[in-house]
Amino acid sequence: TVPFSFLFPVCSGVDEASIVRILSNRTWEQRDLIAKGFEKKYKTNLEGLLKKKLSGYLENTMLTLLKSPAMLDAQELRDSMKGLGTDEDTLIEILATRPNRQIQEIKTLYKEGLSFIHSLRVVPALR
Repeated sequence: TVPFSFLFPVCSGVDEASIVRILSNRTWEQRDLIAKGFEKKYKTNLEGLLKKKLSGYLENTMLTLLKSPAMLDAQELRDSMKGLGTDEDTLIEILATRPNRQIQEIKTLYKEGLSFIHSLRVVPALR
């Protein structure tokens, strides 16, 4: 059973222990069903509601639990290559241990993330 009906009152009153219990004791597929069912029933995005009601490490952890494994891998790859140097260990761990199907999904999500990041860049003024 999908307990999204329990989350709305919990999120409204910010019962952090219940939010943690509901989201942390399920697979990503179950959490995805909970988020979709929650949005369908309450016409409210669960991620947005959690952002409003939680803060700090708890907010970050609960929002991370709502991301797909491929999305998390794409984010890790992006983070491992940004700035000076590259975190080769992270690259190897992700790219050498994921099945081809997941690598393709990671690739798509990575490219979508990059195109979003590039769309945010300000075009320099002409001289």
